[in-house]
Amino acid sequence: MARRPSGLLDLPAFEGAVRVARFYLDRTDEAVRRLVKRGDEEALHDFRVSLRRLRSNLQAYAPYLATAVSAKRRRKIGKLAAATGGGRDAEVHVAWLEARTADVTAVDAPGFDMLLYELRTGRDAGYGTAVKRAARKFRKLDRGLRRRLDELETAARASGLEDGVRFRTAVERRLPEYAGELDLHLSRVHAPADEAEAHRARIRAKRLRYLLEPIAADIEVAGPAGRPARRPAAEEPGGRPAGAGLRGGAAGSRDGDGVARPGAVGSVRSSARDVAR
Repeated sequence: MARRPSGLLDLPAFEGAVRVARFYLDRTDEAVRRLVKRGDEEALHDFRVSLRRLRSNLQAYAPYLATAVSAKRRRKIGKLAAATGGGRDAEVHVAWLEARTADVTAVDAPGFDMLLYELRTGRDAGYGTAVKRAARKFRKLDRGLRRRLDELETAARASGLEDGVRFRTAVERRLPEYAGELDLHLSRVHAPADEAEAHRARIRAKRLRYLLEPIAADIEVAGPAGRPARRPAAEEPGGRPAGAGLRGGAAGSRDGDGVARPGAVGSVRSSARDVAR
């Protein structure tokens, strides 16, 4: 299984973004291999989720990936995940019905069996074609994207970008935006009728989770003298500990000019771990 990258926060921003992208490419490739073999009920789900995580992180760190990953390429990733949606829906429907077989009465059994048969037939008929097409398209996309990421790394190092913005700064710049959007949509959910806003909040929560997952193990809250803070003594407006930031070791958050920057994420350690689970 692909190993989650570690020690990302102190890397140059472009290198951290590249490592995260490669990690999710590896995860997606593993899922594709399981898909082709068949018999793995979670393979299609894992394939789609890995693609979503890949696309979300490519979008989050687009400023540091330059032209290596265009908006058009990100849309292709989204379309590839969407193309397998029907197969995944059929899998879920069949599993839901199969789990309730024992509860079906004799009166309902004929209709239940017919519905289950039709769902299984539709799932099996479209599964093979969709999987083969998705696997073929992903492998082509995978080769092209890895090549562009390699070229970006080479060009970035040649240009001296290793001394520029750190990956922690890239995360800190994006995190308040994502958290703010989630908070906005959650604030609009008051009743069951607010289904549209609840759905938007769910999408924002996933996007925030995808951002935090690769770095969750590296996050600490900076306390006095660089020690992890259990409870902040003072807070900035909005409930953020004063001066706190993303920490992944002894180093604080610094921009390319070497000046220490106050973090934008504050008390995210526990929430980051919860969201990233």
